[in-house]
Amino acid sequence: MRAQRTWSTKAWERRFGSSKASSAAGAPHLMRATLAGLIDELGLHGTQILDGDLQDRLAYHLLIRRGYHQFTNGEIDRTEFGRRLAMEWASFPVLAATRGAHRHVPRGVSCYEGDALNKALVAPETVEAVLDRVRAAVSAARPAIVGFAIYGIKRRRDLFKAVKELKAELV
Repeated sequence: MRAQRTWSTKAWERRFGSSKASSAAGAPHLMRATLAGLIDELGLHGTQILDGDLQDRLAYHLLIRRGYHQFTNGEIDRTEFGRRLAMEWASFPVLAATRGAHRHVPRGVSCYEGDALNKALVAPETVEAVLDRVRAAVSAARPAIVGFAIYGIKRRRDLFKAVKELKAELV
């Protein structure tokens, strides 16, 4: 088994610099500037090992930054969330014609179309299907969470009442 090389966040940021055509690195293809911003924003010290777990957490933070909660709460639609994701990850397609980073782009291409470097690597229908599944899964989980919260509140009230009755008996 080959040993996996790990980098601290600061070493990784230095390693993937502007000498390459793209500074994207790691599973979530974090750009150097994005990683530097996340280090500052999240108060990382730069000594954390940029392993798969940390990369996943950073990618999730980017999802939140781009409107994940607004999307799952129904405040923004799938197309708008898809546009925001395409702005974060150049390999994602825009889900409707929009103004890209360099020019107006049609549905299905990278937001960064025209830079001679980036292109969408997944079909817009695939992104839409995944986003629909995400929204459905979150919606299905909400009633369970609300049910647990109600149960907890009721249970707490019952416990408070029992303690109050017990105190009254002891007096």
